[in-house]
Amino acid sequence: MYKIEPNVDIEEIVKFHYDLYQNQKTTQAVTSIHAVYEILQKQNVPVIRMIDPRSSIIKGISETKNLAILTKSQSAKIAVGYIQFENNREIQINELGQFTLLFKTRLIEVERNLFTLFTTQGDVQRIFEYLSEIQWKRLSDTSFKLAFGYGSNIEEATQNAKDALLLTKSNTAYVLTEHKQLLGPYPKYHRCIELRTQEPVLVEVAKSTSLSPANLSKVIQFSKYHTANEFTAHDLESFLQVSRRTSERILKKLVDHQYAEVVGEEMTYQQGRPRAVYRLNFPTYL
Repeated sequence: MYKIEPNVDIEEIVKFHYDLYQNQKTTQAVTSIHAVYEILQKQNVPVIRMIDPRSSIIKGISETKNLAILTKSQSAKIAVGYIQFENNREIQINELGQFTLLFKTRLIEVERNLFTLFTTQGDVQRIFEYLSEIQWKRLSDTSFKLAFGYGSNIEEATQNAKDALLLTKSNTAYVLTEHKQLLGPYPKYHRCIELRTQEPVLVEVAKSTSLSPANLSKVIQFSKYHTANEFTAHDLESFLQVSRRTSERILKKLVDHQYAEVVGEEMTYQQGRPRAVYRLNFPTYL
């Protein structure tokens, strides 16, 4: 940051930004001086012109700094993981090499075919952000489930990891945060399911229909991903990766309490029964 004095030379400010950019110490200049902005543009230096008053700029920089500190702090928080192999044959430690390489930490055997590991939230986020399905399949020839838990302390993180493991299906991974957000199932999907409902409208929907916060969160996510307002039980089934019976049971609970309605039918095949077409009657943008 360049401190601007009352009698400062414009060329000095331009040189300050230009040198930083040329030395690859910055990728973009920010200035509130119009003349500096124009000169830097002519010199092909990426630049943003700030038109906020001085107090707003200082406040914005301070907030950005605090956010960076918070993000760094969050990334450094502990994450506890569990890997459960689905095999009658006992898994040997030497078969865990790919997991050790991926998470850069040692796996500890808790019980037969169940291992735990300790890492940071930042490492888990980075791994799942870039992990491809091909890399995932190379981890083990044996079917397994992987779950992570976040928390402000090791006890909370461990319990969240255990809860996440119960929700995890074969050859997938889930992350359960300290805010009870279920992330995944990785590596194919990067969804966020709220296991805790606090929005008053959604609390009322969950209470009236007896739908769990997780299922209600999934329905809301479906409505955001689905481009049309109307949908069928088959659409919901495909998105949630559940049985037709489960999707129809969820819709029946919503219809029975006027949180969804049947608005028509569709016939995609020449034979068979037509499918009911539904529309949700509660806010899903919360």
